[in-house]
Amino acid sequence: MFGYGFLEGANYMLELFAACSMFIFLLEKRPHFWRRYIVATLAGLAAAGFLWQLYPVSGLTGISFLFWAVFFFFCIPYIWFSCALTLAESVYCAICGFAIQHFASESSLLFKLAVGETKWILGIYLMIYIIIYTLFYHVVVKKLVERGKVDFRAKKSAVPLIAIILIVLIISVLKKHFYTEDTRYLGMVCQIYDMFACAFLLWGQVSQKEALHLQHELDLMDYMWHQQQDQFQLTQENIDIINRKCHDLKHQVRALGTMKNGAQKDAFISSMEDAIMIYDSSVDTGNKALDTVIMEKSLFCREHGITLSCIADGTELDFIDIIDLYTIFGNALDNAIEGVDKLEDEEKKVIVVKVFTKNDLLMIQVENYFDTELTFQDDLPLTTKEETYFHGYGIKSIQYTVQKYNGCITINTERGLFRLQILIPLQK
Repeated sequence: MFGYGFLEGANYMLELFAACSMFIFLLEKRPHFWRRYIVATLAGLAAAGFLWQLYPVSGLTGISFLFWAVFFFFCIPYIWFSCALTLAESVYCAICGFAIQHFASESSLLFKLAVGETKWILGIYLMIYIIIYTLFYHVVVKKLVERGKVDFRAKKSAVPLIAIILIVLIISVLKKHFYTEDTRYLGMVCQIYDMFACAFLLWGQVSQKEALHLQHELDLMDYMWHQQQDQFQLTQENIDIINRKCHDLKHQVRALGTMKNGAQKDAFISSMEDAIMIYDSSVDTGNKALDTVIMEKSLFCREHGITLSCIADGTELDFIDIIDLYTIFGNALDNAIEGVDKLEDEEKKVIVVKVFTKNDLLMIQVENYFDTELTFQDDLPLTTKEETYFHGYGIKSIQYTVQKYNGCITINTERGLFRLQILIPLQK
C-alpha cells in the first residue's frame, strides 16, 4: 500500500507544496489557518501518493500528461483552502509555485545527468532545492506578494502563463517517455529549455508587477499635479474671499462711525459679525493635519453655501502618515463638495465627516446628498467631471492609501445619500 510509488508521489507533491507554501505564508490567511494548512497538506500528500501508484510508466503520453496536470491542479485548492484569495489568484500562485518547483527539479536532474550517480546525491538534491527555493523566495515571491495580496491582472497574465506552463508540461512528459542513452544530450537541452521557460515566466511576473507599480506612481504624479492646480485655484478663491471681506469691513467700519441711530448700529454690527463668521472655521480634532484640511474646506464651503460638519476624534489618526491623511480626507471632501455643489435644494448642501473607533477598527465616514447618475467600475464610482483621464482617481487614490494600512473602503448610494466609509485596523 505504501510502496515506492506512494512515496515518490508524496515526495513530488511535497516539493510542489513547499513551493506554494512560500506564497501561503506571506498571503492573508483564512480563519483557523494552521488547522486548514495541516489538513490540506496531509490530504494532498496522501492523494498524490495513491495517484502516483497508478502512474503509467510505460503508458500513453497523453495519459501521462493528464497525471502531471492533476498533480499541478492539487495546488490550487491547497492554496485557496488556506488563504483568503479568489480562485483566479489561487491559480496564479499555483502556476508561479509550479514554475519554481519545476526549475529546481530540472536543475537537480541536470546535475545528475552531468555528474552521474554519487553516494551524496540525495544531500546534493536537498541542497539544490534549498538554494533555489531561497533564491526565488527573495527575488520573486516577496515581490509578487504585497501586504498579504497578489496583484493578478487576469487579462494581461492568464494567456501567457497558461501557455508557458502547458509547453513546460508537454516537454517534460515527452522527455520522460522518450529518454534513452542516445537522447541524453537532447534531454539536457530540453531540461535547460524548461528551466529558462520557468525563469522567464517568473521574471515576467516580477517585471509586470514593477511596471504596474511604476505606472501607478506616474498616474499619481499626474494626479497630484492636477490636484496642485486645483489647490492653487482654491487658495486663490480663498484669498479673494478674504480680500473682499476686508474691503467690505473697511467701508462698514467707516459707515459705523457716522451712524447715530442705535437700531441701525445694532443691525450694522450684526451684519459685520456675520461677515466675520467666515473666518470662524477653526476646529480642534486633536490632529493638526485633519484640522488643516477641515479648516481649508470649511472656508470654501461657507462661501458656497455648503454646511460642513465634523465629529472626529483626531487622536486616533496619529499612526497614519500626514501625507496619507491629506490624501484620504482631501479627496473625500473634494468628492463630497463636487456632489453637493450641484444640488438645487440648499437644505441638502450638507457634508458630514465622522471619525471614531469601534472594535479595534478606525472608522471614517463622509456623507453627502447627491442627485446625479453614478457609473461604477470595479465597485468604485467614476467621476462626473468632464476630464475623463482622471475618472474616479480621487477614490482610487483613497483606496490605494487605505490599503497601505490593511484597510478597506465601502461606498453606499442608497436614497440619494452618498456614504464613503473607511475601515482601518488600529495599530497596537
